[in-house]
Amino acid sequence: MSVRRSAAPRVGPGRGAAARMDPARGAAARVAAVGAAARLALVGLAASGLGVVAACGNEPGTPPTTRPGPPRCPDTYVGAPAVPTPRAGHLVPAGATTALLCVYPLRADPRDDRLGAALPAPDGKLAGLVKHLNGLRPDRRASDDVSCVMVGREQYRVVLGYPDDRHLVVHVEVNCDSVEADGARRRLRHETDLTAFWPGFRLADYLPTAMPT
Repeated sequence: MSVRRSAAPRVGPGRGAAARMDPARGAAARVAAVGAAARLALVGLAASGLGVVAACGNEPGTPPTTRPGPPRCPDTYVGAPAVPTPRAGHLVPAGATTALLCVYPLRADPRDDRLGAALPAPDGKLAGLVKHLNGLRPDRRASDDVSCVMVGREQYRVVLGYPDDRHLVVHVEVNCDSVEADGARRRLRHETDLTAFWPGFRLADYLPTAMPT
């Protein structure tokens, strides 16, 4: 983080002369100059901090919209919808009461995209999960500009449940290093940062014994 440097207040000729004649006054002038520079540095740090908060995806924007119905993992893997212009603002709403990790493992037949597991998150992990998702760095690439690795691998969905029988699906695109929910998209650091909210989850438990070659 860079802090804008400001020169210490300059001491005029008269004051300098007086300071040379009076050592005590000279010391006081130096202390005042250092204090002024420190205050300017703190102002710079505060401004830079505001920029960091905005860069974490919490800038004002359209609030995410949940959908009616209970949280449920899709029976088969479906890619995230196209997002021509990603929505600004939070990725998901606060207040989730449940969270399912939907696991779609890579099977011997890569066309077999059935759901492998639907794992509920512990209650004590829900607030941290929502905070983690909303803290991911915004991905402002248009759908046509998102480059994805063309290789078969496991895929995930996170389905959040909310009061009044509503839910929101978070599309986790591990091949594209991104997550998407209701038109907002974030850059995914690593899927294990996400699956860590489900203690005890091991992908190996859901992989087939015979992998495609």
